[in-house]
Amino acid sequence: MGYTGAAAGRILPPGKRSPLEEALGRITSLDSLEVLGKLTYNPVVQKDAKFRRLKLSNPKIDAVIVQVPGCLEALQEMGWEADAEDAEFLVVAPGKITMAEVRKIEDAKDRLRATQARRDRPSAAAAATTTAAVTTEVVLRVEMPCSGCSDAVTRVLGKMEGVESFDVSLEEQKVTVRGNVTPQAVLEKVAKTGKKCSIWE
Repeated sequence: MGYTGAAAGRILPPGKRSPLEEALGRITSLDSLEVLGKLTYNPVVQKDAKFRRLKLSNPKIDAVIVQVPGCLEALQEMGWEADAEDAEFLVVAPGKITMAEVRKIEDAKDRLRATQARRDRPSAAAAATTTAAVTTEVVLRVEMPCSGCSDAVTRVLGKMEGVESFDVSLEEQKVTVRGNVTPQAVLEKVAKTGKKCSIWE
């Protein structure tokens, strides 16, 4: 038993996108979606006929709508069509556009922002991986009169971010640290124990 009536043609299987959503999905510019949103919202809330006419030769409209794949198709799916009297304009009939179309454009903007955020994250992760792959060796001269002093240095280095390994030599008064660290950061960390320290020269 199937659906009957005029609404039957509008019902889509779960997960299948409408032609409007397909067109919106091809738009890769947030600026274009912003303008498209205004062009869609204004005819819904404004009664003036000027909000139902769109001049395609307008430089901004040409740049962000005409030249961007998916935009003109989306307008056509919402009911915009060529003006019979002037092909330079698109027009839409009163009541043709509803808030449902406005919401679909908002959804498209949200999806595009999420896609851009996901695309930006891997590059940041790759940069972090590259940085992490660079291992630095830092050697300090540290005044450690007793084993308690060397234990204090061991404790702070064991908690320091980026440290891969370290060696604390009480006999040589020497601390060697390896990892994704800078000499200044290691020096400051060891200095917090109250021990006099400097870069080994």
